[in-house]
Amino acid sequence: MFPVFDVAHFILSCYGVRCDISGVSPLRKNPLACYVGCLLVCFAGGIISNFLLGLPLLAFIDDETSILTASFIWYLMFYSPKDIVYRMCDSLFVRIPVIAFKEIARARKVSAGISLAATLYPSGWLVMFVVGIAKGAGGSYMKIVDRLIRGTFSSQVNEFLTPSLDTKSTVIGAAILTLGKSGYFKIEYPQLVLMVSLGFVYLKIASVLLNMTNPYGYAENIFCNFVFGRVEEDSACPSKKEHFKDDTLSPASTWSKTKSE
Repeated sequence: MFPVFDVAHFILSCYGVRCDISGVSPLRKNPLACYVGCLLVCFAGGIISNFLLGLPLLAFIDDETSILTASFIWYLMFYSPKDIVYRMCDSLFVRIPVIAFKEIARARKVSAGISLAATLYPSGWLVMFVVGIAKGAGGSYMKIVDRLIRGTFSSQVNEFLTPSLDTKSTVIGAAILTLGKSGYFKIEYPQLVLMVSLGFVYLKIASVLLNMTNPYGYAENIFCNFVFGRVEEDSACPSKKEHFKDDTLSPASTWSKTKSE
């Protein structure tokens, strides 16, 4: 996968961290925090998947080439002259090809995570599924730690409360590849990985070009309304606290009224 796919992954990871920072002063005052946060986001998939499987968390440091490449891209993204690298990534002509390469890399990372889990737990399809998600969407969850390091953590904004398109696509892709790895599909596994890769690329590029924040919204609404019920139904039913706001309906007022009569 190195260097094209990894470079695309490092570029968009550092670009995402840079977009999450408001202003220029944090870049000058806290370069170490920005650097550590970027490295954690760049290598989040390996860190989280190794943690789940009980493998060394710092195994990614052993790859000096990737560390140096990510560090070089971080420096250019944050401190290039006149912010030329950051401005280039803002352009769709540059960002669209990079997105395509990264989404292909995402599918391959999900597949690699599932294959790694399958070697340790051959019959553990749930382990394959979870590790595949961690490997493919680890950067989205590592943003929580990144913001904590940079001092901008907010409990109201995290990937568990508002999952991004990348996370949702990774969950669906991990489910498909896990079933394929377990032999539930007649199609060959490499062809299945290719189909998932094309799906990732199509959804991500379509969301950028068409400004679609959540292509899964319609299906999510149908599923949630069917399984968890409509929100209007919950709001229409008065709670016990609201029911006893009226003194005439409370047990104490009813007993006192009966006693007086």
